[in-house]
Amino acid sequence: MATLRFAARLWVITLGACAAAAAPGSQRAAGPAALERQASPAGATSASSTPSAAQDKDPAAIMAEVARVYRSSDTAAARVAQLTELAGRAWPYLDGTQRRSVYQVIAALYREALVAGTAAQPHVEDRLLAPGYEPEFALRDMIAACYDLAKRNLRPALVDQCAAQTADITQDNQLVAERERLLGTALASRSDWAAARSHLESAAVAFMVDDDPEMFAALARAQRGVGAVGDSCQTVERLWLAHPHLPALGELLPACVQARPNLLATLGAEAKRQFLAEALPRPIATPMLSLEGPALENVDLNLAEGGKVTVLVFFSTWCPHCAAELPRVVEFAKRVAADARLAPLVRVIGVRTAVERESEPYDAFARRMGINFQVLTDPVMSLALARYCGAVGLPPALPALAVVDKAGFVRFVLEPGAYKDTTRDLLWAVEAVLGAASKL
Repeated sequence: MATLRFAARLWVITLGACAAAAAPGSQRAAGPAALERQASPAGATSASSTPSAAQDKDPAAIMAEVARVYRSSDTAAARVAQLTELAGRAWPYLDGTQRRSVYQVIAALYREALVAGTAAQPHVEDRLLAPGYEPEFALRDMIAACYDLAKRNLRPALVDQCAAQTADITQDNQLVAERERLLGTALASRSDWAAARSHLESAAVAFMVDDDPEMFAALARAQRGVGAVGDSCQTVERLWLAHPHLPALGELLPACVQARPNLLATLGAEAKRQFLAEALPRPIATPMLSLEGPALENVDLNLAEGGKVTVLVFFSTWCPHCAAELPRVVEFAKRVAADARLAPLVRVIGVRTAVERESEPYDAFARRMGINFQVLTDPVMSLALARYCGAVGLPPALPALAVVDKAGFVRFVLEPGAYKDTTRDLLWAVEAVLGAASKL
């Protein structure tokens, strides 16, 4: 079911880390979240410490040092230089999972440094071109790192080297598609529209528009660039349905609307139809949640009480996906409060979770976000989030957003996303739930 597929793409709570979950010991565990799992507290070094020669050979101490550097306040350029130098010394002592974690952090920091205007760092690029772990994962990560640069038009020479080093990939269809995406995006950034279209259309069969809107935007540009306006507008329509706030649509959509003046009305109706089709076929009862109120009092939240449709949102103050989603929930709450019909029938309840990792005082966060709805706290180890997600059948993920009917049953699970129109979707969902209730 589509509403339940999104969790694999969200930031999952794993030992307090808001990041993609992976099975322990698997090479799928990678990136900053894996650092939190692999760096033991006993081996952690202080911000001012320098690892000893013995620590350079101890995997736990190495990973603790990587985590320390990653979390430091130094510039991205300084951190990626430190980590690349450390990797050169420590690589023989790390297993494949640990190497993959470090590689992905280096790739992310290098992109951040380049975006900030840092000059190319050849020693970092040498590491990116030689991951040094299991080939299947190494090739995939190298292509991903270079694709991340290509879609920002950064370091074309490095992107070309990645493409050249992966030219022999033929057996793994997914890897072939990822390389085609890399090539097509690089060519689109150079306005080589015909070649870009060929590669991107080849890649598009392996990707969903939900997963990579930037690639499909590049494809729409390439199609338009070769005069295939009809094909381009079909791609644009798919993008709008999945990501209505994608910035690239500001450039791509007007020509399609000019050709079809009623296009936005048609797309809006189709978007609503698709969204309402995502209602859970079997409503799921929400469990009682043990939470804390603003005065640290115990609150047993039973969503079957209160006689209102509830928009329930789990969030943390340190999760960037939550910070992106909350303003849309705030806007929804404003619209409900201003609607004389909805105000007595609908409420928003927030649950602040994963509080162990908070660094910003909650009051300051609430002011910054403009929180205008009731917020309760999940006080210990995200237990309420785990209980809720277990009942609904999802891994614990943030943000978690649902619409619950007045009997306490989940009717909609919403998929967050950078370019989603969550405010609109919540209004559609509560109207559908209220409409269903009026027919009983």
